[in-house]
Amino acid sequence: EEQRQHEMRVPDWLLQIVSRCLEKHPEARYKNGMELQKAIEYGPSLAPPLIEIEQEQVPSYPLQEADGIRLSTTMFAILMTLLVVLLIYSGYSFFNKPAVAPKTIVVKPVDSVSKADSAEQADRQRSLNYIRKRKAIDSAVQRAIKEQMYRDGETEQDSLKEDTTQSNPTIN
Repeated sequence: EEQRQHEMRVPDWLLQIVSRCLEKHPEARYKNGMELQKAIEYGPSLAPPLIEIEQEQVPSYPLQEADGIRLSTTMFAILMTLLVVLLIYSGYSFFNKPAVAPKTIVVKPVDSVSKADSAEQADRQRSLNYIRKRKAIDSAVQRAIKEQMYRDGETEQDSLKEDTTQSNPTIN
């Protein structure tokens, strides 16, 4: 017993602090680390009076399950490993660029003659298509007029005095 007491030469104030830390009920323990630190620094008899700061009560809400993606720990570890490898590779490739001679850009001259020829051919083709369509429309109109005149009993010479199929009709 005497040897035990001799070995246990711990100050009473420190034993009180340890016993208060080991209390069963949380209300009886120190409220936070700052209060415990002050008790250790000053000892229980020399501790400055504690000023209680009222803390705002934050309403607690029950935790809800997130609607996110659920991964197993193995899959999460694989994804994190891949992310780290990607970051290391991108850092390596960014800082270790080989010295490459600048590439020469070869500019080929544009063959303007062939493009101009094809543009002229396209214009000619468009104008020929326009003339063909115009002739087809004029002939259809003439046919419709002839049919109407035949029904009405008139002659073709009295109503049609100029040909609309010509590309440059003359105006009288």
